[in-house]
Amino acid sequence: MSLKPPVSKYRRYADYYDLFYKKKNYQKEVAFLEKIFNKYSKSPVISILDLGCGSGNHSVVLAKRGYEVVGVDLSSKLIRLAQKKAKKYKLKVNFLKGDIRNVDLGRKFDAAIAMFNVVGYQVRNEDFKRMIKTANKHLKKEGLFVFDCWFGPAVLFQRPENWLKIFKENRERIIKFTQPTLDKKNKVVSLKYRVFRILGKKILDEFEEQHVLRFFFPKEIKQFLKNENFKVLKIAPFLDLNKAPTVDDWNIIVISRKV
Repeated sequence: MSLKPPVSKYRRYADYYDLFYKKKNYQKEVAFLEKIFNKYSKSPVISILDLGCGSGNHSVVLAKRGYEVVGVDLSSKLIRLAQKKAKKYKLKVNFLKGDIRNVDLGRKFDAAIAMFNVVGYQVRNEDFKRMIKTANKHLKKEGLFVFDCWFGPAVLFQRPENWLKIFKENRERIIKFTQPTLDKKNKVVSLKYRVFRILGKKILDEFEEQHVLRFFFPKEIKQFLKNENFKVLKIAPFLDLNKAPTVDDWNIIVISRKV
């Protein structure tokens, strides 16, 4: 199966990305990653490949903590934001525009990560396989591949609902309305975003954008990874390694090792 021409799913949405996720606790998530590295890596993790790095928020925190990080993302807008952050904090993080299904950096890392449901955008089996191949190609022997994703049983049990959020920036209000459509047969949720930027009673900006995200089940995750020479070490609720995921856990973490 041939790849479709790479097109970033983040178009206008990228303009508001950091505003929408300003309150996301990247410090806590990176501390969680460090806990994983310390518990599951057979050797010290020094170099990290951040697949689907977005605007670089995880990479920047990792770099501040002393890791050598390279981030790759398909969105030119998000990569530019990430590069500005690296420059602002005087960090040596290499942010590159690229397709995580086929990028080849010509080097290997101690660990590869794909955070904030990057794998959810790998809607086709072929896309997910190629992403895993990319991780394998860039990992040293017994390197870790860690990613989070939506947990199928929880998605089907809870079912996605409409969501309205209002953000404030100076005197302006940014309204984000999310309308999801669940497709159980294809194991995806289509998210239709409607965004309005308002000053007083005047609409300064508005757009619609649709993102399609896949959810996963443990059995298929293990098989996909096994086929590409990875062993799954742990599947757990996101930010909690002490229990197995349940229908209450929409987000899960997958920890695997290259074999």
